[in-house]
Amino acid sequence: MGTGRRTKSGLGYLGAAPKRPLWAPGSTLRWVRMGALILVVDDSAAIRRQIRSVLEELQELKGAEDFLEAADGLQAFKLLVDRKPDLVVCDLIMPVFDGLKFLALRATRPEVANIPVIMLTAEG
Repeated sequence: MGTGRRTKSGLGYLGAAPKRPLWAPGSTLRWVRMGALILVVDDSAAIRRQIRSVLEELQELKGAEDFLEAADGLQAFKLLVDRKPDLVVCDLIMPVFDGLKFLALRATRPEVANIPVIMLTAEG
């Protein structure tokens, strides 16, 4: 697949296109393998716990119980490079490095540029 900014149905991502599908018709995150390592990034510990709880409840992720947590984009980037998780769920607005800086750094490292990232924010 190609590189650069792509969009589909109003959703987009920066960097290289992911090698594995992010979704398949009739499924939600079914591509995440059993025992997947998921990095949850948010400056609020309470929000990180809530995200983990929601992910653990998804039927498709049963068995994907290995989680890493980071409180900012810089911590997240270090974990991304060191541990190479299967999926990253990342807040957009955080101190030190925000989600966009995290994505930009991710795109500079070929070994992690294809790891899927779901961005979210509580800001309106």
